[in-house]
Amino acid sequence: MIVLVVVLLVAAAAGGAFLLLSDDDDRSPEDTVRALFTAIQDQDCEALVDLYTDDSWAYLASFDEDTPDDIGRDEALQLCRDQIEEDGDEEFTDTLDEVQVTSQDGDQAVLDVTTTTADGEQSTDTVVVTREDGAWRFDLPATDELASNASTESTEP
Repeated sequence: MIVLVVVLLVAAAAGGAFLLLSDDDDRSPEDTVRALFTAIQDQDCEALVDLYTDDSWAYLASFDEDTPDDIGRDEALQLCRDQIEEDGDEEFTDTLDEVQVTSQDGDQAVLDVTTTTADGEQSTDTVVVTREDGAWRFDLPATDELASNASTESTEP
């Protein structure tokens, strides 16, 4: 599970960047981030899968040649369960320090998420959540695009 979590958090942080509840929930963008951390700590694959947009699963699959690009919910659940079994008793010990919406336009919100590792290293990452089927969900392709645009802007004279 640790590897899975690290892949997701590193991917989001690097701009390359797993979602909860049913349709039409009242969860805010900030609550979506908190729900992800809870799902990771609880090793709750059902919640993890439901906390991501459908496009996010295809996006993640594109980084693994052994995973079909048209990955569906059942395949995503199995991948999550396999990862938990592979990781054994490893625990996710990062803490969620702060979640702040930096912008929101309709069905898309950008958030800064500050976390601290067990080693005391703090980092702030920017993520995008999109309202899909009435619920806020992590949008990995949009997060990647935002990070790519930011890195391009920071390297231009």
